[in-house]
Amino acid sequence: MSERQRYFALRSFWSFLTPHRLTLAVVIACFMVANLTLAVIPYFIGEFIGALATSPMDRHDALVNFWGLVGLSSAHDLGWRLCEYLYVRYINPLRFEYETIIFQTVIRKPYHYF
Repeated sequence: MSERQRYFALRSFWSFLTPHRLTLAVVIACFMVANLTLAVIPYFIGEFIGALATSPMDRHDALVNFWGLVGLSSAHDLGWRLCEYLYVRYINPLRFEYETIIFQTVIRKPYHYF
C-alpha cells in the first residue's frame, strides 16, 4: 500500500478543515492559555509555602501569593469554560457537517456497492 493510499480518511478530514484553520487555531490557543495558568500554579504554591515558613512570617508575601493562587485558579476555570464554549459553538458543528457530507456521498452509491 503506497503512502498516498494510507490514511485517506484523515487526509479527507484535514482537507475539509482547511478553510477553518483560523477557528481551529483560536480554539487551540485558548486551551493552551487556559492550561498555561495551571502550569504557573506550582510556582505560586512554593512561594506561598516559603512565605509561611519564614520566621517571622512575611504576611504581605503570603497574601500576595494566596491571592495569586486564587486568581490563577479562577482564570483557569473561566478560561477553560470559555474554550469549551468556543469548541461547542465553532468546532463541534464541523464534525456533524463532515458526517453529513460523507453520508450523502455514500448513500448516492448504487446498491451493489454495499
